This record gives sequence, structure tokens and C-alpha cells, in this order.
Amino acid sequence: MEYDAETGAVIGPMPTKGTKVMMVPHFTDWPAALLAQQEKLVADAFKSEEGPE
Repeated sequence: MEYDAETGAVIGPMPTKGTKVMMVPHFTDWPAALLAQQEKLVADAFKSEEGPE
């Protein structure tokens, strides 16, 4: 099952109650989305090392 990575909206019909699903993000531009995700993770890691603000 996919969800829109920008809005968080589920793409497609919801499964029946009790069904286990794996949610996977859907990006229209995978390379750009992966680079943005990596930049955010690195920035967050540096914030963590600096300690609380």
C-alpha cells in the first residue's frame, strides 16, 4: 500500500479491517526525494550532537 509522501494521503483503497499492510511512500521524483531525505537526516543528526537549544 502506498501513501503520498508529501501529503500523507493513502493512495488506493484501504484494505479490509484486520489486514496487515506495509505502508510505502510514493514520490513523484525519487532521486530528489531521497536527496532531500538524506539532507534532513544529516541536519537532524547535527542538531542532536549540539544538544538541546
